[in-house]
Amino acid sequence: MYARHEIIKNIYSSLIKLTKPCVLIGLIFVTVIVYPLSKIELPFDFGRLLMNYLKVFYELITACTSFLLGAVISNWISSKIDR
Repeated sequence: MYARHEIIKNIYSSLIKLTKPCVLIGLIFVTVIVYPLSKIELPFDFGRLLMNYLKVFYELITACTSFLLGAVISNWISSKIDR
């Protein structure tokens, strides 16, 4: 039981180490570029298509961030249980 708990804890910690820089870069990209662009109304079809792709990218970053937040909370709870 304890070995399985350690394996899960190691997976979470390595996942957090790998995804933290990517999520931070993605959040900066979304807040600086994608969100302001999504507020602009573009009259031509290419702009609308581009906005759809950027909104999908924004939702993907949001989903990754929520997954990372869940992993951080789970890791925090498991560290409190270990004490």
